[in-house]
Amino acid sequence: MELDSMTEETRLLTLIEGVLAANIFDWGSRACVDLYHKGTIIEIYRMSRNKMQRPWRVDDFDVFKERMLGSGDKKPRPHKRALLFVDNSGADVILGMLPLARELLRRGTEVVLVANSLPALNDVTAMELPEIVAEAAKVGFKHD
Repeated sequence: MELDSMTEETRLLTLIEGVLAANIFDWGSRACVDLYHKGTIIEIYRMSRNKMQRPWRVDDFDVFKERMLGSGDKKPRPHKRALLFVDNSGADVILGMLPLARELLRRGTEVVLVANSLPALNDVTAMELPEIVAEAAKVGFKHD
């Protein structure tokens, strides 16, 4: 996997950019629907990734990075548990939240994925989420 070949710092930034980019997939959004008519989901994701360059409007990545990776020789303990809220179905889950969850698991953090019980537009639901995770595990995370 491409992420696995990156340095920790680059991988962490790439994961956060991926979460931000994938979150644009709100099919209730007119801008997103217009983008979809002009290209594939992967093309839209790549275009949005290019627009997600730092600095962001709210940019606490450096604080997050230090908490995750530490500084110098000081390595922080992993978080005990992380609750990741997923909403938009498809790219938001597959390209954004699951790779971040995988990274947290790799660091020894227990990860709980949380979804709504009922959809609003294109939201993934708590009932759908286990199947999505199981399919993603079969396809993309075999070596973990």
